[in-house]
Amino acid sequence: MKKLQKIVIFCWAVLLPGCMLSTQERLQQVDNQAEQVGLHRAWVDGGSFDIWTASRLTQPEQPITVYIEGDGFAWVTRYRPSDDPTPHLPIAWQLAREDPAPNLLYLARPCQYSMAVQGKARGCRVPIWTHQRFSAEVLETMQSALLELLSRAHAESASLNLVGFSGGAAIAALLAESGRFNVRSLQTVSANLDHRALTRWHGVSEMQGSLNPMDGVAALRNIPQRHLVGAEDTITPPKLVAQVVQRIGHCATLSIYPDLTHGDTRWGAVWKQLPPMRPVCAAP
Repeated sequence: MKKLQKIVIFCWAVLLPGCMLSTQERLQQVDNQAEQVGLHRAWVDGGSFDIWTASRLTQPEQPITVYIEGDGFAWVTRYRPSDDPTPHLPIAWQLAREDPAPNLLYLARPCQYSMAVQGKARGCRVPIWTHQRFSAEVLETMQSALLELLSRAHAESASLNLVGFSGGAAIAALLAESGRFNVRSLQTVSANLDHRALTRWHGVSEMQGSLNPMDGVAALRNIPQRHLVGAEDTITPPKLVAQVVQRIGHCATLSIYPDLTHGDTRWGAVWKQLPPMRPVCAAP
């Protein structure tokens, strides 16, 4: 049992009524929602994995906001990983749907929604959404998918506003650190930006095989940032997010929202009411 207790056991999804939807039904749901808000849906070949995306690019010469989904349904129980990481409550998708920006990209994570489409689950294996969710292979896939979307829009040099929820925040930060994109700002909700600190907090084993954004924190220090977290978040507690923001320095701000939890359904409403972020750093 002690050995089992050392398994990384983060289950980012909140189990709500309707969780018994099939992956096919979940994919149909996000497809329908994308159509309702004028977003184009497409599968993008990221190399190792196929990524489900949604986009609206009507002014490609202007900045583009890029939303990156959280870890999804990674664990069924404390000790049993899921066989399908498709999110039950895709918070980053909720944020994207509330954004009326003319230029918007949304990227699901590797293997999310993939089991619903023949041939799209290639490369999918349990470690990709558990211990290796921030691996070099995953990061390269997300980079390739994003570059492909930008290329299709002839917007390879466009400035990007990166937005990530939970583990998607780690991917967003790693993309910013890669130096392959013109990053204008970074925004997160319930961010996991230091998985080593987070695993220590929860008393579980480290995520072997995953990159840690805090190892490259120097590359983030001149990027304007805004980080949001719920006061009742027990998955990525405000204390840990605050420590990360402090390490990043004067370009990062932290907002703590009373009563909100990690996968709270109210994050979409919060995002809709949030004033636009000014992509500038405060004085040191």
